[in-house]
Amino acid sequence: MRVETPILAKWGRDRASLDHPDYDFWWHAWEAEGWVSLGRSRNFDWMHVQAARL
Repeated sequence: MRVETPILAKWGRDRASLDHPDYDFWWHAWEAEGWVSLGRSRNFDWMHVQAARL
């Protein structure tokens, strides 16, 4: 039996806690080490960073 998952609402920067200015230092620290946030660069997946170039 296959279970369908519901479609979740899109969470862009308007709803992402990690877009708050309080997190600017945190983001700059990641980015200074070469990490990329898909939330900051493409406005999706605000919970993940990756050590790759887009």
